[in-house]
Formats: sequence, structure tokens, C-alpha cells
Amino acid sequence: MAGVSLIFPNGKCGWPLDERRQFQKSFPCPCPPSESLGPAFEHGPNSVRAGSAALEMIIDDLGLNDERIWANDTADTRYVVRDGKPTPLPRSVGSFLTTDLFSTRAKLRCLAEPFVGRRDTFDESVADFTRRRLGREVLDYAIAPFVGGVFAGSPEDLSVEHAFHRLAALEDKYGSLFLGAIRRALASSDEETPDVPSGLFSFRGGLQTLPNTLAEALGGRITLNAPVRALNTDGDSWRVAVQSADKENYTRTFDALVCTVPLPQLATMDVDISGGLTPLANVRYPPLSVLALGYPREAVNHPLGGFGLLVPPVEDEFNVLGTIFSSTLFPERAPDGHILLTTFVGGARAPNRATTD
Repeated sequence: MAGVSLIFPNGKCGWPLDERRQFQKSFPCPCPPSESLGPAFEHGPNSVRAGSAALEMIIDDLGLNDERIWANDTADTRYVVRDGKPTPLPRSVGSFLTTDLFSTRAKLRCLAEPFVGRRDTFDESVADFTRRRLGREVLDYAIAPFVGGVFAGSPEDLSVEHAFHRLAALEDKYGSLFLGAIRRALASSDEETPDVPSGLFSFRGGLQTLPNTLAEALGGRITLNAPVRALNTDGDSWRVAVQSADKENYTRTFDALVCTVPLPQLATMDVDISGGLTPLANVRYPPLSVLALGYPREAVNHPLGGFGLLVPPVEDEFNVLGTIFSSTLFPERAPDGHILLTTFVGGARAPNRATTD
């Protein structure tokens, strides 16, 4: 870690991951606040999937194991809206054969997947790839809502090679998604797996706990309120022009550079590299609004036993991308007798909804 410096444009380390709201603002009902944490509304990501040895080492080194909370046992259950009703997404061959999410015709179409030929082009959209291999109904009620929930994007616009590289690789290597998944599962069963925990987790104070604790550990190696104005390199080092909190400009030199600036913003900087960054300005970031909705438990009839639900574009009368059952997913996210739902609006599907009050 010696010699590492981090520069942030605002007064906070890392991208804002958590926004804590007072009880009265999040919950429109006259009840006292929780005695412990109160409602925790994640403003960005809601969870992290464990399984990385490197991540486990960081959490252990930072002493955050006691602050970690694990997701409810029902977190693997996802719902997709079909015909106006939340329907569980199948998680096994048996549940796929009996689910109401897909018609009999769609199920038969999926069973024919091993007989579909390979693609004849390197770059294919997620939508075209899914229609070709699995049929339109799987696109409508599985892939499209998933793309909306994860990327806030459209499967018609995303490249399968980049957004779903593992699926594309199964076709390239085995000629079939189903047969490839079976062969890969059999091969992995013979491999030694790292001794690390698995599952979804967060922290008692929300995911912002991780960058905040990292910031404390890094101390003086972090510079806040210092927007970067220009980047240039001579091939051996990088020179970073920074504007300080008092609006004075200065330059720092580094051997290597890792840049996490949003691409359209990066394209507006004075960056002296071959080829230029002008094309990055055309990369679209779909706008997304995140709503925290609190209700008395008895006001919602659904058991909320799962991670959340996704809304396909073909069921778009609901005007949302999906909802996470936040108070089911992790403990202490809502006061006793109440629930917290995190709902996502807008995205590539309906960008205007994200900017409408």
C-alpha cells in the first residue's frame, strides 16, 4: 500500500453508498424510531456477494467481521411480475417445469436449446442472443427484467459478450447453455473450493461502512474535495492536475493511475493520451431514482419472503423496474411491526420517470 494515494472530488471517501433517513421521513406512520439503528436506506448497492478471498482478507484486516450481517435465508428467492402478480423465479429443473412464470410452449422451447446453432457474429445483443437460444418469453419474463434490475438498461442495447460473458462463453465452448452449464458444474465439483463464506451480506451501518473504514485506515493518503481537471502521461508516469478546496490548481505525479470517474465526465477532462476520449462522451448512463417506502406490516398482504421482485417491460403498467424487500433481506432495516421497501424507477426503459418529482 506504500505510495498509494486516493483523490476524491467531494468530501466523502468512495461513491456514496448509504443514506440514512430519519424514521419520520421514511415511514409515514406515527411510531417511535427503532431503538437500535432505525431504518437504513441504501442509496446505492444493497448487498455484497461473499466468495472472494481477497474481500474476506480486507474485511478481516479492517476488523469488520463483527459488523457484518448476513441476508435472510429466503434471499435466494426472487419474484417476477406476471399477469400483475409476483411469481417466484424458478431455481431448479423441477420448479422450472411446474412454474407459472413460463407457458408450456416456452418450456418446450427451452428444452430445445441444445439443438440451436452457434451465433455467426461476435457481437450480438442480449435480446437477440436470448430470443435465438431460449425464445421470446424467456427474454420477456427472465432476461429483460434482470437486465432492468441489474443494469437499469435494455437487453436490446447491451452486448451479450460484455454484459453476459459467461453465457456467451458457454455457447462458444460447448454449443449449448444447458449442456455447458452441466459440464461446467461437473468439472467444478472436482475442484477444491476456497474456504471462504458464501451468501449475501451487508454491515450494520450499511455498505458505506466499508469505504469509511478503509478511509480511516488509509489516513493521510486520501485527498478530499479535490476534483481532477487534467490527466497526461509521458509513457513512464502520469501527471494529475488537481483543484484544491481553496480553488488553487496543482499537479501530482504517479507511476500508475486507476481512474473510476464516470465515462461522460472523464470525456470532459483534459486528457492527453493517444486516441483521445471523445467517444466516451457517447456512453449513456440511464438515470435512476431510488425510493424508500415504509409501511406498517399489516398494510402489505404479500409475505415478502425473498430478495425482492422484478417488473418486466411487458408488465410496465407498474411503472417501476423492481423492488427490494429491504427489511426482509437484512435485520434492523425497519422498526418492529413495519417494513422497508426499496423501489427503482426509470432506467433505459423510462428515463423520464427517474427525473419526475
